[in-house]
This record gives sequence, structure tokens and C-alpha cells, in this order.
Amino acid sequence: MDYKPIDLAIKECEANFNKKPILPSIIPPVPFTHNLGRCDKNKDWLEIKFFNEELPENHYKLDIFLDKDRIAVEEVSIKKTYVLENGETAFLVDMDEHFDTFIFNANNWQYVLSIDKRITGQVPPTILKNIANSIHTR
Repeated sequence: MDYKPIDLAIKECEANFNKKPILPSIIPPVPFTHNLGRCDKNKDWLEIKFFNEELPENHYKLDIFLDKDRIAVEEVSIKKTYVLENGETAFLVDMDEHFDTFIFNANNWQYVLSIDKRITGQVPPTILKNIANSIHTR
């Protein structure tokens, strides 16, 4: 499962999922030099990564799962809850020592936004909430 240009990974997942994943219309406001994606056909999952070759802390990841394959949010890992514009609840969770993770559901997808903890001052949870709110039903 190799990384490829995002548009190719999306097309691959669209064929696998039989529907097109809806992406947020904004990304974190930090400079990125590269973006790549991959589709895991066995797990019905799309992964998109943004990173900066010169600033390794500028690392953002977006994982999208079919609703039926969503990952469980453990109560013990929830740092804070948010209510999105679509009425869904979003969770800021501590799943990884290197990333802050923001999980929510929209349009029969589960979204997992992960931002490197070294840049949470530049990309606080409110920015992740804005990214989540940028996903519109189509």
C-alpha cells in the first residue's frame, strides 16, 4: 500500500467504497511541502498526509473511515468534547504521544484529524474544529 498523489488515492477509495469521500475544504494554517494519500482496500480507509520536509513538526494527517468501520473512542482518552455545526459531537483524544487527535462523524464517514503536538500552539483544537466544520453535506 504505497503513498501516491492525493487525487489518485481518493479515486481508488471512491471505487472501493462505491462513494466519494468528502474532504474538508481547509487545512491547518502552517506551511507544508508535500501531501500524499493512500487507500487501504482491506480496511475501507483513506489516509492523507501533509508534511514539511524542512520543518518536520509541520505534520498533519487526515484519516477517513466508512461509518461501519469507525474506530472506537475510548472515554479514558477523551481530553475534551466539542459540538460541530452539523450537531455531531467531536472528541479531542490522546491516542498517540506525538499527535493530538480530533475525531468526529459526518456524512456517514468517520474523520480522524491528527496534528503533531509540537505545533498545537499554531494549530489549537479550535482550528481542528474549524476544519471539521468545513466538511459540508453534498
